[in-house]
Amino acid sequence: MRSKIKKILIKINFLLTCKIPNLFKLVFISPFIKKEITRNGVKDVKVFRFKYWHLGYMYFKGIYKDNDVFIKYNSDKSIIINEVFNIEFLNKNSSFLGKKIPFLFKHVELRRGAFLVEEFWKYKCLSLCKNNSNVEYDCIYNEFINILKEFQRINFMHLDINDTNFYITDNNDVMFLDLGFSLANKNNFDFINNNRIKKYVINHLNEYSRLEAGYIDDAVSFIVLSSNLYNNFMKDYHKYWLNLNNLSNKLFFENR
Repeated sequence: MRSKIKKILIKINFLLTCKIPNLFKLVFISPFIKKEITRNGVKDVKVFRFKYWHLGYMYFKGIYKDNDVFIKYNSDKSIIINEVFNIEFLNKNSSFLGKKIPFLFKHVELRRGAFLVEEFWKYKCLSLCKNNSNVEYDCIYNEFINILKEFQRINFMHLDINDTNFYITDNNDVMFLDLGFSLANKNNFDFINNNRIKKYVINHLNEYSRLEAGYIDDAVSFIVLSSNLYNNFMKDYHKYWLNLNNLSNKLFFENR
């Protein structure tokens, strides 16, 4: 009974702190943001993925130089600036990972907040690939392994690994996005000055990691994501789960 009441209270709190304020942003703030985006050369700007707005984010879709683009705005400039930095970091330090992230057209800092304009992906979101006979899950698993190794090689942490941030191409290549919380050349998450954002990261991202030691390791999230994936799609998923678990222990837990 207590658990049910707790769940209800959590939903009410989410409604009051997230969804209702987002309705206010949709009606009164988004028109001004759309004007700023249009002033910067993006055409046909429309609200996009409204139900996912949170933590100061607002998402739009538009056309920039004849390309379909995704526009991400945040009232906290540091989140957008950090994402841009991490996109540039991956492009500079890993030709492998640089091909797995959206192309960044531009980013603009406003008086309040900032936004970036990047490639709009038409790939399949991993969460929508269930029971898809065209998806080769062995290939996806191997891609996870290679991405994890490359993250470790260049000392990069994504920090928001989940099935909505990973996409699958027609060739079964794994792509990923959403680098606003990511860290490059750092071992902890002290770059986040916004206490509300930091609390969200600690409570919701990489929840099985060694938070007490100041780490939120991507290896843990890959284990959870891979085990969920193979539990649903492969008869012998346990073998893959163990392989990824052993690799992550070697890369992250034994070497630090």
